[in-house]
Amino acid sequence: MTQPIVLMTTDRLPLADKGTRTFHYVIQNIDDISSVYGHGLAGRVLVEVAARADLAFANRSWPAVIEAWGVTFVCYDFDDGVDDWTMLESSLVVICGDAIVVGGHAVFVSLTLLEMSNIARLATSRQRGRMVNAFEFRGDMCVAASIHRALARSGIYFSEGRVTASDGGADLYRPLLPHVVYGDGREIADREVSARDFLPALDRVGLTRVFDRMVVLAAIDRLRHHPDETLGCSISALSAIDDVWWHSTLIILSAQPAIAVRLIVEIERLHLLAHPEPVALFAAALRARGCRVAIGDFDGTAPALALARDGVIDLIKIDAGRGANGQPATRRADINALIRQASHLQAAVVAANVENETDFAEVLAAGARWVHGSFIG
Repeated sequence: MTQPIVLMTTDRLPLADKGTRTFHYVIQNIDDISSVYGHGLAGRVLVEVAARADLAFANRSWPAVIEAWGVTFVCYDFDDGVDDWTMLESSLVVICGDAIVVGGHAVFVSLTLLEMSNIARLATSRQRGRMVNAFEFRGDMCVAASIHRALARSGIYFSEGRVTASDGGADLYRPLLPHVVYGDGREIADREVSARDFLPALDRVGLTRVFDRMVVLAAIDRLRHHPDETLGCSISALSAIDDVWWHSTLIILSAQPAIAVRLIVEIERLHLLAHPEPVALFAAALRARGCRVAIGDFDGTAPALALARDGVIDLIKIDAGRGANGQPATRRADINALIRQASHLQAAVVAANVENETDFAEVLAAGARWVHGSFIG
């Protein structure tokens, strides 16, 4: 029988159980990594994750046990205050924020943190028994590596849109559209890459949380330097979980209510979730601190409707764009019907991607109070 590997930072004797907490760093894509790159590489990834976490806790002498699915830490004298939770969050960022390079492969891990009391969730936190497209997985990891290099070199850039009143009134807020600059300025020419072009790849390998956290923190920093603006930023539904990943962000918003009331978080790609309950809890946590929450791509499906009816959503955005080839009349009718349906919910309705005067007239007739798109500017 294979025995677990225990990493101890010192020969410190175990302390009393009082104040001891056990946390599980669950690598959600470890099975995919093993399937695509082999068990040997996956094992080395597990060891590196344990080593990085151990380094983050170097002054605490907390032992780590490597499991088949991740790493377990026994945290002696755990302080339930801000500092130790912040350290846990920082450890996640350290582990996930840089590639693990093994045998010439740059691998990023998708990490979630569970406590012993929530270990029953382990069975549902890992996607097992599914087929993995190895070619696509390797390609997505290459995309993640490119984005990581771009972020390390020049950070996140934003362009701004406008969500304005359809009757010509004042703007409601300015959505931030993130992009990165890819290239090294020498052999590879610099070019801007919109987040919408690479987020599907990050979603597929479970790596959106690091990027979305950076986007929200950058938006908060922008609000700090522009006290007269109200801004929106979008995150994946896969990131919309009220857990330790957002610990410091929620502390900042609680401590700075003047910023929180000017931040609108748009949650997109709800279709990636099996259940909307985690999003509802996350939205409630944001709204409790003064933020507003939007469904970024409302489509009238059951999860989106459930969130809108729960009263935890302030705005609903509906894609009213025609696309490159225009949309058939039946599709336009569906969009207008969706706008009329959403108008009966509590949340304000935003018609997004309004590209021309015809689009504007149609969404206005359907009842959209707010509009967003190239036609607006």
